[in-house]
Amino acid sequence: MRRLTISMDDDLADTFDRLVKEKGYVNRSEAFRDLLRGELRKDSLEAGVGKHCVGTHSPTCMTITSDNWRAGLRACSMIIMM
Repeated sequence: MRRLTISMDDDLADTFDRLVKEKGYVNRSEAFRDLLRGELRKDSLEAGVGKHCVGTHSPTCMTITSDNWRAGLRACSMIIMM
């Protein structure tokens, strides 16, 4: 694992520390990694290179829709009758 050093103004650092506490992160590093992963995932979905899956479930059927742009599939849907 690499170590990164960042600088930020006091107000932003205080806000970040409150976020760390409110979200229950163990430390700042964990919070920063989680925020960065979320941004990278969002950017890859917007660019059309990530994977996205949405599903619904009811007592009678389950529907899963997945967009996998990397594999060249526009969309794939599957309905499973229970």
